[in-house]
Amino acid sequence: MIKHAAILVALFVGAGAWVNVNALQNGSRPPESWLLAMVPTHVGEWELDRALGPDQPVSYKMDEITYNELDPIGIAAQRFRFGGLEMDTVVIAGNQNESFHDQRWCFEAQGYELRESSTDSIQTKVAGEIPVQLVQISKGGMPPTYALFTFQGPTKFHATTFEMGRDYFVAGMSANSLQKGFFYRFIPLYTGASKDEVKSFAAAYIDTAAVTSKGVLGEPKSANKD
Repeated sequence: MIKHAAILVALFVGAGAWVNVNALQNGSRPPESWLLAMVPTHVGEWELDRALGPDQPVSYKMDEITYNELDPIGIAAQRFRFGGLEMDTVVIAGNQNESFHDQRWCFEAQGYELRESSTDSIQTKVAGEIPVQLVQISKGGMPPTYALFTFQGPTKFHATTFEMGRDYFVAGMSANSLQKGFFYRFIPLYTGASKDEVKSFAAAYIDTAAVTSKGVLGEPKSANKD
């Protein structure tokens, strides 16, 4: 069993290198502006907090450490407001599996206490039912809240980095061009948010993003058409 697991890990490591070489040979990586031009600035009645300026599609910029660690195509860090409520949303685009980490580790590195973690799903119009990770986190003296994240691989959505890596491996074996993937993360910044509220916003965001990106976000196979 251990031997089989070691072989599988080696295959995934090798696949990451192969996909990166394939991307360099068969396509150039787009700039971050490619992602920023596609993300929505309205999700139903929720409106983007334009803290960086009226023409900016993001609310804040991720730190340089995150960029160096993930080497992504781009990161869209947004905060949406509706009434007195606020939702923090992050979308990461990458062309290599190494750009996508298990967010549970990141929560702990940022000082959050991880109280619960479970695989769940949300219902979208554009991609049907998609798997997600739903976690309950707390920090300092703040009440616990729910957060949700999911991965859009080259062929479909995934709830874990392992499944995302497998998708990259299989897709990379037959790809003729750069394979793109995305990570979506949602955290309510208000007290008392329920699981259903977070799931509802996440589904609405992905459906809206599919429209604003013309099918690149929210539709894995459309994002990687040759």
